[in-house]
Amino acid sequence: MKNRLLSWIFIFASFFLLATQAVAAPPQSVPADLVYQGSIFVDDLPFDGTGHFKLALVDETGASLWSNDGTSADGSEPAAAFPVTVNEGVFQITIGSAAMDPIDPAIFSTEDTIYLHAWFDDGTNGFSALDPPIQISSSVYSFNSQFLRGYAPDDFLKSTDQITAGQISAGAVGTAQIAAGSVTSDKITAFSGNGDTFTIGSGAAANNVILASQPGNDPGLRYNTGTSTWQASNDGAAWSDILSVPPGPAGDLLTSDGATWGSAPPPKDLYYYRVSGAASNRFYTSPNTGAAVGQATLAANTLYAMPFIVSRAVTLDAMAVRVTTAAGTLARLGIYDDDGNDYPGGLVLDAGTVATNANGVKTIAINQDLDPGLYWLTIVADGAVRIRGFNVGGMIPILGMDSGLGTAWGFGYSIAFPFGVLPANYPAAAAIRTAAPLPAIFVRF
Repeated sequence: MKNRLLSWIFIFASFFLLATQAVAAPPQSVPADLVYQGSIFVDDLPFDGTGHFKLALVDETGASLWSNDGTSADGSEPAAAFPVTVNEGVFQITIGSAAMDPIDPAIFSTEDTIYLHAWFDDGTNGFSALDPPIQISSSVYSFNSQFLRGYAPDDFLKSTDQITAGQISAGAVGTAQIAAGSVTSDKITAFSGNGDTFTIGSGAAANNVILASQPGNDPGLRYNTGTSTWQASNDGAAWSDILSVPPGPAGDLLTSDGATWGSAPPPKDLYYYRVSGAASNRFYTSPNTGAAVGQATLAANTLYAMPFIVSRAVTLDAMAVRVTTAAGTLARLGIYDDDGNDYPGGLVLDAGTVATNANGVKTIAINQDLDPGLYWLTIVADGAVRIRGFNVGGMIPILGMDSGLGTAWGFGYSIAFPFGVLPANYPAAAAIRTAAPLPAIFVRF
């Protein structure tokens, strides 16, 4: 077989299409396609019909950069071929089309000289190389328009990118690189690090926190962690102790009597001591005056909610009520958090049920952590059971009094609710309890 290639024409059509894009359009990736046109003769006659081609791109050292099936090595003939319709000797092939492996545009950013090797089979005489290989014309290097000296666009920072600490070398940014007034206080949100010194302003010494001091110039204030003292300076150079801070538990406050300084725990309200855990196996309930506990006859199928204040993190191990006159079968106990408006919100714990068909203390073992805050202890019974409860004069009315300033204080809430599993959120529009029954629901720490 005698193969003569009369003309090979390269057209980078995609490049011209890209040039017509509107200026305001977002950047587009350069399509990795080349159009290879030519004519082929067999035995001095234009070939007409379906032929099969193999293609490879090879650098000047003979190394294969690409082939239609990815199998070419060192300029060798690829293993697989693809069919092409040839009309009166004329063919056109889109190199890198769906029928073959795509071309990586990066090869045009790293290689100066690239050759196209081609093999053709007319279906009768087998594959023959179309020699000589064709050197890629300079227009094809329009592929390289998406690169800068071999770097892809993603290798460069864009105006919308954020610079992270990992992209800045240690010591690369100093006062000389930051314009005066360019960093304002609202842009400084936090500091973290593993060094010994954190300086606000300037000036530094080992193991010091320095505030607004410049050596040899401005007065300043610093905490010397080596001596556990606060120190002051008139010139930023010589420092004198002004306050020695004795160690204290985390969360303590720095206090002074006007002469000496020390640490003290934060103030605690009345209910801190109620949950302080000083006495074991003790039960606690809603805020009360300490007056004698009375009775509360519950309405069946009514969900009661009574306030409970926690002043420090605690763990509850039990809930309980005392049945004084048995009725019905069961009562269900639970805890709700506050919704922020002195009203029961989301369910914290459905503790389960206690029997109400016999008198006595009815206890449920639980394991519930509570953070400081306002909570609501709840109960709903299937019968009109009587339990320990508060007299109106025995409770602290944390819900205040209505706008009419009458005689009815607010102590808790109640709302009709069928006996059963407690709802995920306490029902809306519950009535404020201003009179008995005011159930006493207990928890233990």
